Amino acid sequence: MVIVERFPDNMSNIFLGKGTSLGVAIGIFGLFVLAIITIHV
Repeated sequence: MVIVERFPDNMSNIFLGKGTSLGVAIGIFGLFVLAIITIHV
């Protein structure tokens, strides 16, 4: 649901507590996915 509706606002609100740009939101999401993959490996 976070990806479907207002991705930049939702991702930045989850991690930073405020809205940011699309680039920052994609970076946060990428780091999150990388951390999950690292933990599972």
